[in-house]
Amino acid sequence: MAQQQDKMALRGQIRGLKRSGFSVSAIAHELGIKNKTVNKWWRRWEAEGNLRDRPRCGAPRSTTPGDNRRIIEEATAHPLSNAVSIRDRLHLQVSTETVRRRLREGGLRHRDSCI
Repeated sequence: MAQQQDKMALRGQIRGLKRSGFSVSAIAHELGIKNKTVNKWWRRWEAEGNLRDRPRCGAPRSTTPGDNRRIIEEATAHPLSNAVSIRDRLHLQVSTETVRRRLREGGLRHRDSCI
């Protein structure tokens, strides 16, 4: 959440500096960002009147945050298990590749196959 607030604060600074009469290059130099970024957000403000991210495409996640937590807990509790056994023990209706991705996202390098 803090990252989103940081992004919005930066965009607000761009808007404020531009309204104060600063040039695009002066704003970019002051904030340590590219001219292109300043232009993008200023144009967005002028056209739409907001600085929020637009919705992005992509499929919704097949696991919930709770499922993700349970996958990590199961892998930690049974370090020699594989993605198939974790999925089956938790009764998840997802692919084993999804389980592997959630393990990687959780910072775990888990086994792909049983010993």
